[in-house]
Amino acid sequence: MMKVCDLMTSEPMTATESTSLLAVWERMNLARIRHMPVVRGSRLVGLVSSRDVLAAAPSRLVDEDEQLAREMLSRVPVAEVMKRDLITVLPDAELETVCDELLERKIDCLPVVDGEGNLLGIVTASDFLKLARTLLQMTRRFETSGSDMSAP
Repeated sequence: MMKVCDLMTSEPMTATESTSLLAVWERMNLARIRHMPVVRGSRLVGLVSSRDVLAAAPSRLVDEDEQLAREMLSRVPVAEVMKRDLITVLPDAELETVCDELLERKIDCLPVVDGEGNLLGIVTASDFLKLARTLLQMTRRFETSGSDMSAP
C-alpha cells in the first residue's frame, strides 16, 4: 500500500511568518506552486495559498498603479493572511485515506508533519493527478502489450 511519504514533495518551499506577501507571491509564481507552508524553525505554523495572497492584494480596479500595489504587498507579512488551523497528515498515512480527506474536505493540499509538528513535506491534489497519469500510462502500455489485466 502506498504511503504519503511515497508521493509527497519533501522539503517544500516555505515562508516564515515575517515573509512579505510580495515575496511569497513571487516565489509561488517562479516555482509554479499554489501553496506554501509557513514555518517557525522547522515547525509548521501556517499555510498560505495563492488565493490568500490574491484576496489580500489591492484590487486592480481600484488601483491601476502596479508599483504601489507591489509596495503595499511588500509591507504585509504572511502571518496576517495565513491559515493557522491546519489539517495535517503523517508520512506513513495511506494514500487512499489522504485522497478521501482531500475530496471530503474539498481542499487542495495537506502539509506532512512528524509527531512533533515539524514540516516534512506537502502532498497536493496535483501530486495525485500526476500519480493518476502515471497509472493511466502504465495501464495503456499494459493493454497495448496484449496482456490481460483482468487475469489474477
